[in-house]
Amino acid sequence: MSDHPDKITINAIVRDFRADHPDFETDRFTLWNRDDLRKPDKEIVQVQLSADNKPIYNSQHYHLSTSGQAKYFDQWYRDVPGVNKSFKYPLVLEHTGNGNYKFESYSFFPLDGQQEIFGTLYEEILDSQHQLTPIGRKVIEKNEGVLKHEDGRPFSREDVEGRFRFDQRSKQHNYHFTLEAVTSFTYQGTEYFKFFGDDDLWIFIDGKLVIDLGGLHEAAEQEIDLRLTNPKNRAGNKSTTLALRVRDDLGIQHADENLELVLQVGQQYDLRIFYAERHTFDSNCCFYTSLQLKSETPEKTPDTPLSPIPNTSKPSQLIPSFIDAITFDSFERNPERDIVCVTPIRSIIRREEEITIIRRVRKVEEIEASPACPVNTTQLS
Repeated sequence: MSDHPDKITINAIVRDFRADHPDFETDRFTLWNRDDLRKPDKEIVQVQLSADNKPIYNSQHYHLSTSGQAKYFDQWYRDVPGVNKSFKYPLVLEHTGNGNYKFESYSFFPLDGQQEIFGTLYEEILDSQHQLTPIGRKVIEKNEGVLKHEDGRPFSREDVEGRFRFDQRSKQHNYHFTLEAVTSFTYQGTEYFKFFGDDDLWIFIDGKLVIDLGGLHEAAEQEIDLRLTNPKNRAGNKSTTLALRVRDDLGIQHADENLELVLQVGQQYDLRIFYAERHTFDSNCCFYTSLQLKSETPEKTPDTPLSPIPNTSKPSQLIPSFIDAITFDSFERNPERDIVCVTPIRSIIRREEEITIIRRVRKVEEIEASPACPVNTTQLS
């Protein structure tokens, strides 16, 4: 019988951002607009974490091709009202045998279907009449003229808008989020850790940067060898200790030459994952490791409370909290004879768009009195 659990759960925090944030959905940061094309942008973050264990923007290195300013980056992994919304998300790694685990998603959109997010890209930039929203106008303005056609002509406003308006993927997914996960492991001396994906990914072990795959890039991978038998092990006692120089042995070029990652068998160390998905249309996130990460009880931000529909076998339908405030065009109604049934809106409710949403998707019907409303509607008393 295996000593390894079938699954390891790490409770992560996913933060949703609007498409008009300076660091998200910005074409000048993409691989198509950079000389190095598909390569990750190294050194966006400093080698060690801040006092509150967050990545620190590296202002000493030029990153304007893939990210904005420190004040915007500082929002990525912190809760900032009006800028982002945070949700709990369980990362579940599956045991693949011999103590190896993987989390593997080639279509990683953890906020899809979650209540109260900013929405899919399409929902953010276009209103019920398919006209640009204020957010949509900002997205178009910051991207106009950045990318070019094959013949060299810059993208016009219509070109940029059409890319979002007519690509079905913009209607399906939320592409603007970060993920932060904190876990720990007891070092055994035989481990490795590998990541494959896009966009930004930074791994810190014991507070030190060990994987640096920042920037908007095609799916990239990096693996670190944490075995005692690693040929680069500089420890005096290689049977119990791993010592790697962060710069020379782990490839973190902006680290101090003497900074070391030191792991001793039997000791516990923290591992922190910082990931970002910042631009349409791909999202890959894959972890492979033999580290025996600490497993937790899964936690997930609950959906909006559901209200049951009497006498139906269908799932309960979502009812927004502001339903009592809805007003309707006047019509003759006999309360003893007629009931009012309301078609539920989409599951994502944004308070600032409350009026627009009601006008767009509410449907009120008079029907003959019956024990219950039809499936997919809810009685409004």
